[in-house]
Order: sequence, then structure tokens, then C-alpha cells
Amino acid sequence: MSDEPSDLQALAGRAVIAQFGAAPGFVGRIEPGATLALSGEPCADLNMLLLGPTPRAQNVLEEAVALASARKLPMVAFVAPQVAAQSREAALWLGLAQVGAAPLMVFHPDGPVAPGKPCEVARVEDEAAARVAGDLVASAFSLPRDAIARTVDACALERAGAEEFLAT
Repeated sequence: MSDEPSDLQALAGRAVIAQFGAAPGFVGRIEPGATLALSGEPCADLNMLLLGPTPRAQNVLEEAVALASARKLPMVAFVAPQVAAQSREAALWLGLAQVGAAPLMVFHPDGPVAPGKPCEVARVEDEAAARVAGDLVASAFSLPRDAIARTVDACALERAGAEEFLAT
């Protein structure tokens, strides 16, 4: 039986690996229930741990914190609620602090959706479009533009397994 949240977490993990994989200091690990993607950039949003239900949850937390610490990188960890509850003591001991909760939401296109304004959607295929996409990402998330150039822009051009699109 399919577990939609776990399936989404696995897809998100592969997407993060593809998105950051072109960065010069990239380190990535994928295993069932966990993905670690460290771009090497000194920005938490570009170094992520996605942790879902896995018997190795505490070990994965310890390994991720040790690797991020050794590389002196900030990191954001998205931890499934049941894993967070089970790992609360270990997470605190490791120096992780819960700073919020992100609800998992799923959209199904057969629901009621109001049509938006017409737009053109095009794949990013050249340096100019990659710069525009990178500018948007940096601005939208208040991230350093040079770090986005080494991750998001580079990924768009190297076809590292992720594709970027711009809507105008």
C-alpha cells in the first residue's frame, strides 16, 4: 500500500539532490526514509536533511549533524512529526532546535481550482534564463545570489536531473 507522505518525501529528496548536485562542494546521501543534501554553501536553505520514518532515524540525525558540523555548514532539517516526537531528546542533545512546523499539503487537480491569468511556461535552457530563474529564487527566499548561482543556476544548465521552468 502506498504511503503518500513517504512517497512525497522520497520525491522531494531526489529533487533536492538534483537541485544542489551541481554545486562544487556538494555531498548527498539517499537511503530509505532519509535524504541529506549539503550544497556546501553557508546558507541553511541550501543544506537540507529530509527525514521520514526509518529505523535509522537517530543515526541519520547524528550523521547529518556531524557532517554539517565538520564542514561548518548550517542545515535545515525537515523531520516527519512522528520521527520528531521519537527523536526529540536526541535532536536536542545534537543541538537541533524546533523552529516551526510545516504542514504537509497535497493538491489534487480534480478539486475546485479557479483559473488564473494566462501565462507562458518555458523550460530554462540557456544562461540568460538560468540567471532570471536564479534571481527569482534568491529574491523570493532572501538567499545569497552567488550561492544560488552555484546551485540553482548551475543545475539548470548542467541538466543534473532537475529541470527548471519559468512562467511569464
